[in-house]
Amino acid sequence: MPTTLLHAALFAILAAALFSCSSPSSDGIGPVAVQRVVARDFGRLADGREARLYVLRNARGTEAHVTDFGATLVSMLVRNRKGEFADVVLGFDDVAGYMSDKNQYFGCTAGRVANRIALGRFELDGETYELATNNPPNHLHGGDVGFGQRLWAAAPSASASAVTFTYQAPAGEEGYPGNIRASVTYSLTENDELVLDYRADTDAPTPVNLTHHSYFNLGGHDGGTILDH
Repeated sequence: MPTTLLHAALFAILAAALFSCSSPSSDGIGPVAVQRVVARDFGRLADGREARLYVLRNARGTEAHVTDFGATLVSMLVRNRKGEFADVVLGFDDVAGYMSDKNQYFGCTAGRVANRIALGRFELDGETYELATNNPPNHLHGGDVGFGQRLWAAAPSASASAVTFTYQAPAGEEGYPGNIRASVTYSLTENDELVLDYRADTDAPTPVNLTHHSYFNLGGHDGGTILDH
């Protein structure tokens, strides 16, 4: 059985000099105990299914908010030199925003194939596969409804600041061959690193190229331009 494995790590704190290492404890002595993963409602999809938001926290007060819709990073709260928290990624307040035309793949897990496939077609084992040209004249980020617009199954960790999202794509979805079981695990470390681990298993030869699609502003939403980062 052919198997495709993907493994990657993303460190969301891109410039360590911008952020302090102080503990968020109320008495200033050391880290405090925290509930590592908290689940919240995030709105309903058009078909009535519920989306959920998972808040990952560490002992320093850093938070990563991720949703099962698109296995998406919604926000990332980190401290600056003054000890003030700022959200350094762009996102929406609920799932309705992510289903709207305003969503430019903010924070999602893009796939089955991220980026473009020229002219919306490829050849594999002598067969030509036709795909949606949703970025004319090319195919982009998995098609009309790629992985970033699907509802994934969520499995929060019982002991760590982590959650694993899993999506099973049937053969023929968006024109691709092969059934795929894809997963991505978001883990928030005590060093304020957000680590992403990807895996994809398939029962037939097929293109797979997963990636993360956040837009960062290390100054926060109202921090001005990113051009001098």
